Amino acid sequence: MYCAGLATADFSVLKYTKDSNRSSLSNYAMEGQMQAKQYFSLPVAVASVKRARALVNTVI
Repeated sequence: MYCAGLATADFSVLKYTKDSNRSSLSNYAMEGQMQAKQYFSLPVAVASVKRARALVNTVI
């Protein structure tokens, strides 16, 4: 679930990252930019997973 969310986020920012001015960037540079954009969304994803686990543990 978590990895799937990151993968979809990668493709949504790809158009912004690889615009006409940055078309000569290597794939590694693009990867770094996309990961930097995702960094601030990680705490939200972690909190969501923790809440889901807590709900599952209370049901069992």
